[in-house]
Amino acid sequence: MHKILFEIGPLTVYSYGTFIALGYLTATILVLRGCPRYGFPKDKMWTLLTLILIFGLIGARLLNVILKFKFYMEAPLSMIFLHRGGLAIQGGIVGGIGISIFYLFKNRLSVWKTGDLILQNLPLGQAIGRIGCYLNGCCFGRWGLPTQLFMSAGFFITFIILKYLAKKRPSFDGSVFISYFLIYPAVRFFIDFLRGDLRPVFMGLTESQYISLLFFIAAFFIYILKKRRHNFQKERS
Repeated sequence: MHKILFEIGPLTVYSYGTFIALGYLTATILVLRGCPRYGFPKDKMWTLLTLILIFGLIGARLLNVILKFKFYMEAPLSMIFLHRGGLAIQGGIVGGIGISIFYLFKNRLSVWKTGDLILQNLPLGQAIGRIGCYLNGCCFGRWGLPTQLFMSAGFFITFIILKYLAKKRPSFDGSVFISYFLIYPAVRFFIDFLRGDLRPVFMGLTESQYISLLFFIAAFFIYILKKRRHNFQKERS
């Protein structure tokens, strides 16, 4: 573990927070660069990404507190120590999507097109953020396996796949967005079998694996419905 990158006087720079920030900045730059292609105003995107960061962190921390409720009840102040780790990414996704839908509807902007733009770039930021998990020592694997780096590699591969799909100009808005929720949950589901910090809750599966299954099933049916609707509209035109 290498929790602290360096210290300058009273200032301590933690590896976890640093790599989370680097991941966010990387994804933000890529999203802003893609705004012209999707016809999205950069000023509104900047506001949206800031809201996603805030509510994503709140959602990620909240889910982690729920999943590890006993630990946080014994040490309540630990809830505010984000530099020590403890962010459940699935909660962050829900928080980010929730505030995004509210903001986009309020500003009359396309949820699906915006999702395509953001989620094709998000996995690269997540890949960088997982390096912070590795240095922090959280999300560790069984038998000394670096599951944090496995997840980082999984996110990087997801990034490549989604970028390829986006470059092909998919037939309907939202296909890249939905594909993220088909690929990421599958990667997370299988890597969780190697995690040493998670415990099964029912039928040998963890809470995170059940959440991943819900994400995947929901995305699968939404993709089918969107595809059928697109084909129907295409036939009528």
